[in-house]
Formats: sequence, structure tokens, C-alpha cells
Amino acid sequence: MKRMLFAVATVSALAATPALAQYEPPNRFDAAAHAQAYGTGAGPYAPRCFNGARIKGVSRSGQRSLLVQNGGGAIYEVKLREDCHAVERATRLSAASSLGAAVCEDDTAILFARTDTGLKRCKITDVRRLSSSEIAAFAGAAKR
Repeated sequence: MKRMLFAVATVSALAATPALAQYEPPNRFDAAAHAQAYGTGAGPYAPRCFNGARIKGVSRSGQRSLLVQNGGGAIYEVKLREDCHAVERATRLSAASSLGAAVCEDDTAILFARTDTGLKRCKITDVRRLSSSEIAAFAGAAKR
């Protein structure tokens, strides 16, 4: 009889277990809700990193500095350790850091310039996202 009660109790416990489990909704990222709660990143707390695998455009802003536009349209000033002449001849540019494709402030990174003669590496020493007023100043200087 005890065995029968034990079997019935075990079967009832196993049958009730799925009913006791709580439903957990799927984990999905809601970009609109995130932007509403935390902003779009265009303010003073803008991201200090860009995806080095998705460089959209580059132009020189000095002997050892470049303006890099990422895939999202943000513009970053990238300072190089040495002058990198391969940038002018490059057919494709990318960058990588110790974090992978994310190139951030205060991290060592390398700019890869693919040229007709091969791949050239240029060391990045600093990354800084430009403010909208700095971008407007560069655009105004370019029009002159």
C-alpha cells in the first residue's frame, strides 16, 4: 500500500511540475523602447566606439589624424601613431582592437589599409567621436 501511495504521489508531482513552471517571454531587443528610455546616443554620452569592420568613408584631417565615418553615419577622429600613406592608396579600410571589431577610446587598435601592394597596418593611438558642431565646422571649411 505504501508503494502504491508513493507511486501515485510521484506521478502527481511529475504531472504538476509543468503547470508550476512560470512562462518566460522570449528575450528580444526593442530598439525603439531602448532609444526612448536611454536616448539615441547623440548627446554628451554618445558611444565612444565604432565598428572597424564597417568603415564607410575616410578623409585626412592632419598628418597623423583621419576622420572616419562608420556605417551608421557617425564621424570619429582617429589619431595614428605615425603618418600612414597607405590610407590614400587603399581600396578598402578596416580596423580592429583588442575588443575585436569595436574600436574605442583608450584602447589600442590597428587600421588595416588594403592596397594594390598588399595589406598595410597603421597603429591607432586615440579615437574620439565628433560633436555635431565640430562636424558642421569641418563641413563649412570644406565648402570654402
